[in-house]
Amino acid sequence: MSHQAEPSKIRRSSGRRHRHAGTKPTSMLIGGVALHVVAGLSAATPASADPLGTPAGKQAATRFADQGASLVLTQPASNGAPGYRVVIDKHPFEVTTVRDGRTVLATTGSGPTAAPVRFVAGGTSYMATQVTSARWRGGVLTLHLATNDPGAGVTYTVTPKTDRYAVHWQVDNEPRVVSSVGGDYALGSAGDWYGEGIVENDQGAPYSDQPWPLSSGQVNDDVVGPFSYFVHNPFWFTRSGAGIWVDTDNVMNVQINQGGNGLASLLVTNSTHSNDGDVGAPAAVGESRKYDATVFVESTPRNVYEDYIGIAGHPQKSDTLPSEYKTPMWNSWGDLALDVNQASFLAYAKSLVANRLPGHLVELDDGWAAGYADHAFNQPDKFPDPKAMTDEIHRLGFKFGLWDTFYDNRDGDRASSLWPYLDQRGYLLKAVSNPIPAGSNSSCATPWFGGDASDNPGLVDLANPAARAWLKGQIDTLAKKYGIDGWKFDTQIYDPRCQPYAGTSKQGYLKAGLDFVDQYDLTGQGMITSAWTGTQRYGFATDAIDKTSDWDGLQAAAHQALAISTIGYPFTEMDMIGGSDGSDPPTSPTKPVLVRWAQAEALTPLMMGSVNPTRYDQQTIDLYRDAIQLHERLWPYLMRQVGRAVANGEPIMKPIFFNYPGDQRSYAVNDEWLFGDSLLSAPVLTDATSRNIHVPDGNWYDVGHKCVVNGQADLSGYPVTLADVPMFIKLGTGETSMLLNALTHSKHVKADTPRCAA
Repeated sequence: MSHQAEPSKIRRSSGRRHRHAGTKPTSMLIGGVALHVVAGLSAATPASADPLGTPAGKQAATRFADQGASLVLTQPASNGAPGYRVVIDKHPFEVTTVRDGRTVLATTGSGPTAAPVRFVAGGTSYMATQVTSARWRGGVLTLHLATNDPGAGVTYTVTPKTDRYAVHWQVDNEPRVVSSVGGDYALGSAGDWYGEGIVENDQGAPYSDQPWPLSSGQVNDDVVGPFSYFVHNPFWFTRSGAGIWVDTDNVMNVQINQGGNGLASLLVTNSTHSNDGDVGAPAAVGESRKYDATVFVESTPRNVYEDYIGIAGHPQKSDTLPSEYKTPMWNSWGDLALDVNQASFLAYAKSLVANRLPGHLVELDDGWAAGYADHAFNQPDKFPDPKAMTDEIHRLGFKFGLWDTFYDNRDGDRASSLWPYLDQRGYLLKAVSNPIPAGSNSSCATPWFGGDASDNPGLVDLANPAARAWLKGQIDTLAKKYGIDGWKFDTQIYDPRCQPYAGTSKQGYLKAGLDFVDQYDLTGQGMITSAWTGTQRYGFATDAIDKTSDWDGLQAAAHQALAISTIGYPFTEMDMIGGSDGSDPPTSPTKPVLVRWAQAEALTPLMMGSVNPTRYDQQTIDLYRDAIQLHERLWPYLMRQVGRAVANGEPIMKPIFFNYPGDQRSYAVNDEWLFGDSLLSAPVLTDATSRNIHVPDGNWYDVGHKCVVNGQADLSGYPVTLADVPMFIKLGTGETSMLLNALTHSKHVKADTPRCAA
């Protein structure tokens, strides 16, 4: 398609496209479920979705009442939805959502530092203070709000539907640039908060921290957007059964409990900047004068998740092949980093084979090319014969994967030889202002982790058809020349600081970039740098961002995998086993961290090895192999879950409360998860010889202790050796026999099986 005209939004269009030649459909019958993984097809971009869509059936009539000091919208229960009331206090302005007589979500009042409606105009912060008029007509409540910005006001509308209501507001009569709009919620009104995906904070996130729930820690993230390099969405849900989706493609500033303030602040900033300073013209900044959000009101968090997936869409395919779920991919980074060379890479792969450590692919990470995005093996001292190297990888029984990026540094140690060519032909994103110095064609500086401002990095413009064709030619030529089977694209696909190509929207760049990478085998690692509402439909695997090689990193990886899974990306993994930030085996990670990470990742959809266990002692190698074999035994069960995820968006890895919403204890559990519906996973994520385990309702077979737990139950001081991986199979489900056979080699639990001690 041409990108000169704006394409339909990702979440509101449809269509399929073929992969590159050589991919084949794979049809499998696993665990009684027919799973058809079509590797030759791209994901359908999301079909038309109405954010105010409601359950089938006639919507009950909304009632409106002006009660003097407040306005009340009452939505009766209907079509399986519980019904709700929206109570709007006039002065000070405040919005409270009530279900079954209980507050499930409330904004703050209008105060000195927080408000339901606040905005920044001309660099000064303002807020709405009170309702000055109200009109209920045609199912829409329209309010006019006074503000403390002289002369400016806000038009605020509420549109109620069966299980949600839409909020739209805009700043009126303000001639200055409005650079931020949003508001604040009281965390305590809704209980625990979840969602967003990967977050940042001042306590180490995303590399060594990720609160679960979000409200149990802090979030301070001013770059929440579709091109932030993290897997996240503008969606949050709460213990109370409420949820919020902010409908924007602009950058957001999100703070949750920042400094322990008890608030959730959700601000749309559209903080577009030029390369080295603010752009003065409003057209260049891109104003944030309007705010659109949908508030979901349901009985359970799972229902809220399902409402959001109804908007965002669910995977139309699994981008990952069945064989890639069964065994790990192995990546060179955690073990060899930038020092990798042909000899060390081959020694790495051979050590895996020699120690019977299975895998479907070995991937050469960064360090193979002299410059970033040279797209060439041009370091003969490090890689004297790349084709012989890939042939040897194939002979060892692995596929060969390669790391690459679409960034090109003009200067610095990793300067690309291709930068002048790309600049001259206009293949790099163009600058709004302040182009890269000495560039002949106004290329935009796009700092990234591989190049700061002094390196003058650029980024290939994927909305430019000629640039896209050139890049595809580079990748395809490499693949054909060296026998490359798959790719890790460690790159962004757009930088909002730059000038879009021929008016291409941010949604247009998302579609152009994701369609481009979807042509290739992503080796079970997927697309890890761009995610937003609607990208769920591509069915990419998703990865927690780089983690520190310690216990904090392991725990953060588990929490992020849960967070990613519960915003609609079911094909998750927990970063490279052992962490990829600061790894220096065998001292970092330590032996226990490496083993426990492998065990935990065995109970997620995908495994990604990196730190080489053969650098450690024989027990480490054996326990790591055991973890892989555990994952292999669960493969038929896992593929059934993959089929469910493609069918309806069901998460594979999910919190206990998704299936047991009445289990109040489960909302705070941050070191267990359901793997599918029938396996409770409680891996050890700390340096401990025992742990506490919460078991939900039902009868569960303790795989390790060979006894039955009657839930709900809390198992205190559950003993664990380094070899133990606590798992519990739910009895009486359609998957019980499959799991018992996989984990105990028996399809049934004997009638005289003892009950576990409390």
